[in-house]
Amino acid sequence: MKNEERYKKEREIIAQLDFCQNLMTRLKHDIMEGSEAQEKDPWDNWSQIRNHTRYAQDVIRIRRELMKMEKMLEG
Repeated sequence: MKNEERYKKEREIIAQLDFCQNLMTRLKHDIMEGSEAQEKDPWDNWSQIRNHTRYAQDVIRIRRELMKMEKMLEG
């Protein structure tokens, strides 16, 4: 017999997990794309990663979303 309340909670958690995975995939893609563009730019010889502050903010967002999922698992 299926517990509807538990099933609904599981679906919400899986949706949140998919969302976090999508955010991480997009961040990885952005970093890889930015790295390629930076390597091809003859004038960009900085030691820092281009757009590093935006990437750091994206990581903070992912962490917040993972913390939200943790609360969903606890509750």
